[in-house]
Amino acid sequence: DWGWRIPFFIGCSIIPVVFYIRRSLQETEAYLTRKSHPTFRQMLATISLNWPLVVTGAMLIVLTTVAFYLITVYTPTFGKSVLKLSTEESLLVTLCIGLSNFIWLPVMGALSDRVGKRKLFICGGYLLWGLSTAAFGLVTVENAAKLFPAASAAAAAAVMIVVLDCVMTFFGSTANDAAFNAWITDTVPNAARGKAESVLAILPLISMLVIFGLFDGMTQRGEWQKFFAIFG
Repeated sequence: DWGWRIPFFIGCSIIPVVFYIRRSLQETEAYLTRKSHPTFRQMLATISLNWPLVVTGAMLIVLTTVAFYLITVYTPTFGKSVLKLSTEESLLVTLCIGLSNFIWLPVMGALSDRVGKRKLFICGGYLLWGLSTAAFGLVTVENAAKLFPAASAAAAAAVMIVVLDCVMTFFGSTANDAAFNAWITDTVPNAARGKAESVLAILPLISMLVIFGLFDGMTQRGEWQKFFAIFG
């Protein structure tokens, strides 16, 4: 009954480490060499001058956070409630998601740096990310039985959701984590970079309100195909 509390205690124990790392970090050369630092009004003016970039980044951040909760929260729930996966199989789905993200982040980040076409990685990654998200609505035990008649339908559906989750995580890592964050650093002026990052950091809260407040009812009613189609 108390085992679920252990991850929360481990997470809280990281907080002092974060403060220690922050205290030991050196300021960047660009920040130290600046002769003056902008006032709050100047910050707002800089953001307003770069509003197309800020709005584009804001929309992508909202999309990314919604997709994050789809991957980590809703697809394991979908597997357990619709495909009747066991608890162990649902945990395997989550493990594969994390492993896929861990592998592809540095690989696609390095490739993005080498190729340099960040917009291609972002647009292509987000497009394919959306298509793979919508495809989740097609994963059912009945469809698995039709595709793999010689195998167990439940086992085939479990394999399908694991593979599709890893594919979706790959495209997400490519579009957002590997390319989008680097694109923000590349395109936002030094004077506005901190402010832009601060604005973008607030947006995941809006994403949580969108997905949990407006669309969670669909999953409660079993409208999974419509749910994945909307977000795809």
